[in-house]
Amino acid sequence: MKLYYTKTVLVVAALIIATPKTTNATSGCDVNGCDSWRAASTYDLTNSQDGYGINSRDGQGVYDNSVDPTNSTVVVDGVSISVTAWSDTGGSNDNIVDSASLSGPYGEGLGILNKDEQSFDDHSHNHAIDNEGYLADYDMVLFSFSEEVQLSGATFSWLGGHSSSQQVTVAGLADTNQLTSGSASWSDIASSVGNSLKGSFGITGNYGNYHSDFTTTGYSKYWLVGAYNSIFAYVDNFSQGNDKFKLSSIGFSKAQGSPNDDNLEPVNSPSTLALMLLAGSFAVWQRKAKQLK
Repeated sequence: MKLYYTKTVLVVAALIIATPKTTNATSGCDVNGCDSWRAASTYDLTNSQDGYGINSRDGQGVYDNSVDPTNSTVVVDGVSISVTAWSDTGGSNDNIVDSASLSGPYGEGLGILNKDEQSFDDHSHNHAIDNEGYLADYDMVLFSFSEEVQLSGATFSWLGGHSSSQQVTVAGLADTNQLTSGSASWSDIASSVGNSLKGSFGITGNYGNYHSDFTTTGYSKYWLVGAYNSIFAYVDNFSQGNDKFKLSSIGFSKAQGSPNDDNLEPVNSPSTLALMLLAGSFAVWQRKAKQLK
């Protein structure tokens, strides 16, 4: 058996798969205030040679809307990741969760253009991840990971208002069956999410350098990140219906025991093995000493 420790990783939201590639971790979170994950590995869309298309087959915004990260060519520290967009734009009451279109990320980060916004609800922030509009649809991005992870936080390069008025909601799903069913509301989906896997958090920062630290403690393969949605996690003094932002990055930690940690010290390493042998020898000596009494 091997023993591992938890490692924090930072993934910029531009998970580009226009051409097969394994992402290279370059630097940690450099937004003032996110000290808890400053040492995280980073996949930076601004340094990419593949343009700005997330999950894009042609690099020009034609997206593969797959929640399965297995075939994703985006790999960060051994973890494959895919990104899809969702919003409650279906059904006669406009409350059924349906797929949406990813927008950007361009220079201002990743947004969402949902189906209402593509037809009749053309409000001023329709390309953002938002909960605005005539029918107040709640946009959320789904990050699908090839193994269970814990979210650490997010960074944003654009907000549609002062940071004090903007909030983000996250939720870890057990699977994507309800999300992709075409018959579930956000309320239906939220009802099966445990408390350790959901939360709503404020956004801080200024001048295009914004961040939010998440305190969720659970691990999941499927994480929703979107505009404040009190159905998942209500917070006093958080306003709803005026949240809009563009996502730059997501920080995550691998679960303890992950086989994809580059800095593992397995139990058969010299130092660990020596400690185990010493402990075993002491236990044998202790048993013999008791027998002689």
